Amino acid sequence: MLGERVLIARQAEGMTQKGLSESTGISSSKISKIETGMTDPTPSEIHALSSALSIPFSYFTDSPSYPVVEGRFRKRSRAPKSRVRALVSTTAMIAGVVQEASAEYRLRPVTITPFDGEATESFIADQALMTRTALGIPSRGPVGNVIRACERGGIAVARVPMADDGGDLSGYSVWGDMGELRPLIVFSSSLPGDVLRATVAHELGHLVLHTLRPLVEPKAGEVEAWGFSNHFLFPVDDAKEIFADTPVTLRSLLRVKQRYGVTVSFLISCCRRYGIIDELRERSLRKQYSARGWYMNEPGEVVGETTKMVPAILSRMREDGRDICLQEFLAWKLMTAA
Repeated sequence: MLGERVLIARQAEGMTQKGLSESTGISSSKISKIETGMTDPTPSEIHALSSALSIPFSYFTDSPSYPVVEGRFRKRSRAPKSRVRALVSTTAMIAGVVQEASAEYRLRPVTITPFDGEATESFIADQALMTRTALGIPSRGPVGNVIRACERGGIAVARVPMADDGGDLSGYSVWGDMGELRPLIVFSSSLPGDVLRATVAHELGHLVLHTLRPLVEPKAGEVEAWGFSNHFLFPVDDAKEIFADTPVTLRSLLRVKQRYGVTVSFLISCCRRYGIIDELRERSLRKQYSARGWYMNEPGEVVGETTKMVPAILSRMREDGRDICLQEFLAWKLMTAA
């Protein structure tokens, strides 16, 4: 529906109906009617919408539909609703292009499987282990490149700018038609390397654990996704072996960080989850962590990872001379050179 495309494009741009009205000269009331399907814009109004939203004219006239699919976030409760809507709409656009490419080109098959059942701690650990296997990762040891592993498993991963969110909105994932379409993970382009890896693994957990269990309460879903991320990036057997004869200190955790590519804070959570440290020791470590100012500037830089699948899709479409719906939009929005 054309009205839905206008709504998605406006929200992806983070623009209000009033702002779009001022940019196009179309009244706010008519924009509202267009978005709800009560009326259609004229050709001249479509040109105005295209210009104001920096989106090709073909998006409104020739492109396939881009339905908004409910997904899962890595976000804080204070994340602005406008930024959340923008991310959901941007993801809908990306998902549409990815699905179009899936139908036209031979992309890697999806190798992960969504889980349906009671997500106990042991089952979450099992799902993380099975997902590592499905992505061609050994059951023990660090994950060399999280994004590349996901892309090898047929999962589309895209980085998008989430400006002015103050770090409150980091990632989002969708797997349309209850796991029948291609899964997609998007993450903030501003994330440091260690946080990026945890965020992508967190969203991978949402794909596996919540695609067939969409009614799981958000807070419970976050706990489950973090548990998956812990087991996926720092398996319990690795943790118990490393700390069998080594005290859990900030110094020892920093050494582990350099090998596994995750934050010290993440590793503290793992050690607490696995019963390696108790609540009192966790509290002590976090006080030390805070006193050193590590919440804002944790030492031990981890090199960021880059995406390949979605930029390659856009490049292939350009080489084929196709009129890519959203080509210009995506080239900017996805920051493919990053």
